[in-house]
Amino acid sequence: MKRFLILASLLSLLLSACAEAIQTPPVDRKTPLYESVGDYLDRTASEKAAIDIIVNQYGHAASQILPLKTTHKTWTDTCLEVAPISEVCVPQEIPGFFMLFYAEHSIFEAHTDQSAQKIYVLNYLSKYSNPIEVAIQYLAKQLDIPTNKILVQSTEQIDWPDSCLGVVSEDIVCVPVLTPGFLIQLEALGVLYEFHADIYGSRLIPIP
Repeated sequence: MKRFLILASLLSLLLSACAEAIQTPPVDRKTPLYESVGDYLDRTASEKAAIDIIVNQYGHAASQILPLKTTHKTWTDTCLEVAPISEVCVPQEIPGFFMLFYAEHSIFEAHTDQSAQKIYVLNYLSKYSNPIEVAIQYLAKQLDIPTNKILVQSTEQIDWPDSCLGVVSEDIVCVPVLTPGFLIQLEALGVLYEFHADIYGSRLIPIP
């Protein structure tokens, strides 16, 4: 009798487990989409708003502005970590986008909130003190690594032979005028990167 009760209990547990397995839907293991429609609309609206500012404030044609990088970013304050003098920044998590743009050898950094209602665009010349720092910051953001992982291999002050800093491009007309600047070589993750810069760092050309 005791053995019968044990067998009945085991059978009851087995049937209960089977019923639960049947009723429990299978785990959805489908790979999620890279970007939802809402995310796409927010991203493209933010990119367009940043490009409009670059066109209006810096005089570049929209066709000359190349988006380099757009990533989701949660900013730590209401100034989107830019801290303009005219605003009081309140600590608060603000979802948005971090963007990099390239236009006529100038690099621009844009911070926006999710809906691009608030946006700041900075020319690297206004943010960093010298061409070497500009190149380091640019490479760090391109590779998504901290700046302390980048080594300065060499810097050479040089007079470039033209306004294109010695780099020939079919899309740009180069003026044959001596342009003082720097030849910069950086190393990151075991790879050597070369940049041509003007003396201020407002124009920086990565060499493939």
